[in-house]
Amino acid sequence: MGLEKRFDESASNEGAYNLAGSGKEFVSYILCARDPGLFAFWTPHGERALRRLGIYPKDLNRGNLGLGYMDLLEVMNVVRGRTGLSDFRAVDEFTYSVTQKSTGG
Repeated sequence: MGLEKRFDESASNEGAYNLAGSGKEFVSYILCARDPGLFAFWTPHGERALRRLGIYPKDLNRGNLGLGYMDLLEVMNVVRGRTGLSDFRAVDEFTYSVTQKSTGG
Protein backbone atom coordinates (compact mmCIF):
# COMPACT_ATOMS: atom_id res chain seq x y z
CA MET A 1 0.00 0.00 0.00
CA GLY A 2 1.50 3.34 -1.06
CA LEU A 3 1.61 6.65 0.76
CA GLU A 4 -1.49 8.00 -0.98
CA LYS A 5 -3.68 5.08 0.14
CA ARG A 6 -2.18 4.90 3.64
CA PHE A 7 -2.70 8.63 4.17
CA ASP A 8 -6.32 8.40 3.03
CA GLU A 9 -6.99 5.34 5.20
CA SER A 10 -5.54 7.16 8.22
CA ALA A 11 -6.89 10.68 7.71
CA SER A 12 -10.39 10.20 6.30
CA ASN A 13 -13.27 9.55 8.66
CA GLU A 14 -14.16 6.40 6.74
CA GLY A 15 -10.58 5.09 6.68
CA ALA A 16 -9.64 1.72 8.12
CA TYR A 17 -6.87 3.25 10.26
CA ASN A 18 -8.60 6.47 11.29
CA LEU A 19 -8.26 7.54 14.90
CA ALA A 20 -11.54 9.17 15.92
CA GLY A 21 -11.14 12.93 16.11
CA SER A 22 -7.96 13.04 14.06
CA GLY A 23 -7.69 14.24 10.51
CA LYS A 24 -5.24 15.25 7.83
CA GLU A 25 -3.43 17.72 10.10
CA PHE A 26 -2.72 15.11 12.78
CA VAL A 27 -1.65 12.41 10.33
CA SER A 28 0.67 14.81 8.50
CA TYR A 29 2.10 15.97 11.85
CA ILE A 30 2.99 12.38 12.78
CA LEU A 31 4.61 11.81 9.38
CA CYS A 32 6.64 15.03 9.56
CA ALA A 33 7.70 14.32 13.14
CA ARG A 34 8.97 10.93 11.93
CA ASP A 35 10.84 12.23 8.88
CA PRO A 36 10.81 16.03 8.36
CA GLY A 37 13.05 15.69 5.34
CA LEU A 38 10.41 13.64 3.53
CA PHE A 39 6.95 14.54 4.85
CA ALA A 40 5.27 17.94 5.12
CA PHE A 41 2.65 19.28 7.53
CA TRP A 42 -0.84 19.92 6.13
CA THR A 43 -2.13 22.91 8.06
CA PRO A 44 -4.62 25.74 7.50
CA HIS A 45 -1.82 28.32 7.60
CA GLY A 46 0.10 26.29 5.04
CA GLU A 47 -2.87 26.41 2.68
CA ARG A 48 -3.29 30.17 3.26
CA ALA A 49 0.40 30.71 2.54
CA LEU A 50 0.16 28.78 -0.72
CA ARG A 51 -2.73 31.03 -1.76
CA ARG A 52 -0.75 34.16 -0.87
CA LEU A 53 2.25 32.88 -2.78
CA GLY A 54 0.04 32.14 -5.79
CA ILE A 55 0.93 28.44 -5.94
CA TYR A 56 -2.14 26.81 -4.37
CA PRO A 57 -2.86 23.55 -6.25
CA LYS A 58 -6.31 23.79 -7.85
CA ASP A 59 -7.12 20.17 -7.02
CA LEU A 60 -5.81 20.14 -3.43
CA ASN A 61 -9.19 19.62 -1.77
CA ARG A 62 -10.72 17.48 -4.51
CA GLY A 63 -10.71 13.72 -4.41
CA ASN A 64 -9.48 11.65 -1.50
CA LEU A 65 -7.17 12.97 1.21
CA GLY A 66 -4.31 10.79 0.01
CA LEU A 67 -4.34 12.43 -3.42
CA GLY A 68 -4.55 15.80 -1.71
CA TYR A 69 -1.52 15.01 0.43
CA MET A 70 0.48 14.01 -2.64
CA ASP A 71 -0.43 17.36 -4.25
CA LEU A 72 0.50 19.18 -1.05
CA LEU A 73 3.87 17.42 -0.84
CA GLU A 74 4.63 18.41 -4.41
CA VAL A 75 3.92 22.10 -3.90
CA MET A 76 5.58 22.25 -0.46
CA ASN A 77 8.66 20.74 -2.07
CA VAL A 78 8.59 23.65 -4.53
CA VAL A 79 8.48 26.08 -1.59
CA ARG A 80 11.33 24.21 0.06
CA GLY A 81 13.43 24.35 -3.10
CA ARG A 82 12.79 28.05 -3.74
CA THR A 83 13.57 29.04 -0.16
CA GLY A 84 16.48 26.66 0.36
CA LEU A 85 15.03 25.49 3.68
CA SER A 86 16.49 22.33 5.19
CA ASP A 87 13.32 20.36 5.93
CA PHE A 88 9.54 20.57 6.13
CA ARG A 89 9.55 21.78 9.74
CA ALA A 90 11.34 24.89 8.48
CA VAL A 91 8.88 25.12 5.57
CA ASP A 92 6.01 25.02 8.09
CA GLU A 93 7.59 27.88 10.06
CA PHE A 94 8.02 29.82 6.82
CA THR A 95 4.41 29.28 5.73
CA TYR A 96 3.23 30.34 9.18
CA SER A 97 5.25 33.56 8.93
CA VAL A 98 3.78 34.29 5.49
CA THR A 99 0.28 34.28 6.99
CA GLN A 100 1.04 36.65 9.87
CA LYS A 101 0.13 40.31 9.65
CA SER A 102 3.04 42.68 9.48
CA THR A 103 3.38 45.04 12.43
CA GLY A 104 4.86 47.71 10.20
CA GLY A 105 8.30 49.08 10.23
